[in-house]
Amino acid sequence: ARPGRPRLGDMCSRYGLDATVEDLAGVFEIDLVGDDVPAPAPESRPTDRVAVVLESEKTPGRRLEAARWDLARPGQRELRGPRGPLINVRAETLASKFGWAVQRRRCLIPATGYWEWTGPKGARQPYVIRPSVGEVLAFAGVYSWWRDPGRDEDDPSKWVLTAALLTMDAVERLAPIHDRNPVPLPADAWDDWLDPTTPGTEALVVAAVSEGRGVAATLDFAPVDRG
Repeated sequence: ARPGRPRLGDMCSRYGLDATVEDLAGVFEIDLVGDDVPAPAPESRPTDRVAVVLESEKTPGRRLEAARWDLARPGQRELRGPRGPLINVRAETLASKFGWAVQRRRCLIPATGYWEWTGPKGARQPYVIRPSVGEVLAFAGVYSWWRDPGRDEDDPSKWVLTAALLTMDAVERLAPIHDRNPVPLPADAWDDWLDPTTPGTEALVVAAVSEGRGVAATLDFAPVDRG
């Protein structure tokens, strides 16, 4: 699909997932699949429902859930904040600004490619960035549960799962397109990132970024036909 044009300055505001729920359940060794997980999803945009992988201390096992791509902060009264959707969180400030999330609310956001735009205003060129062999990427992310104050306690839609993905300084290969890129974790880093009993320290974030740089350096990119 040809992605719609994002606002200037947005980073990774569009991504795609060319995989089914069954595919994801196998790749991520899922124990429990939630309701209405949107997979495949040719183009996800901010505030869309997206697929996320998470673990929690309250519910045993690894889960595949649907989340709103827009991280809700504690105490937020409405889902849409005054500054727009929070879709990306900088890895450099994750521990200091989002300690409440990184401690026990880390997740993976599956994708098979994402888009970035480069060039001058009015003539920006979209690029698609993806693995060369088509495997599923696992972007490091954080999540939160937002409580709708306008709904009754027994309303099943009272709680909304929300999420954002981590970004880091771009690897050399992708820097000509954008100065930042998501943090795609290799499979051997998934357990530590998801495990809610693993302390969410600055060291854990640094290790995730280091692992992610290796994956990001292998990604291919190509211009998207603007016709």
